[in-house]
Amino acid sequence: MPTVTAAPNGDLRRTEIAGKAWGGCRVEGRARLVLNAADDIELCQGDILVCRFTDPSWAPLMSLAEALVIDIGSQSSHGAVVARELGIPYVIGTDDGTRIIKEGDRIVVDGTTGTVVILDAGDVPKVDLAVSKQMRSAEG
Repeated sequence: MPTVTAAPNGDLRRTEIAGKAWGGCRVEGRARLVLNAADDIELCQGDILVCRFTDPSWAPLMSLAEALVIDIGSQSSHGAVVARELGIPYVIGTDDGTRIIKEGDRIVVDGTTGTVVILDAGDVPKVDLAVSKQMRSAEG
């Protein structure tokens, strides 16, 4: 059963999601919500990639992540196969991880139990990537 908690503003938010797991360990880190592999995003050490699905264009981002949370897929999907090749834990088939986990949330991915727990709300503001790219173009 999903765990739900009240945020300081009174909003209810699920704090645990589940899927299929691999990796045999727990990884805690900052969630980086990426909906398009072409987005200009930098993953830092300890970051966890949270996405809807993967295909080969996601491999460079996946190789930088400490763990993966993927909404769509199974143990034989692209994301799961690449994660096993990279030796990083994942939880796949969450269905709604990208709707529940927010950019910058502190999360724990458990590669044994198949759960993702949200520990703390994100402290990284969501950046409008289109505006960010326009600003860099204007500066350059």
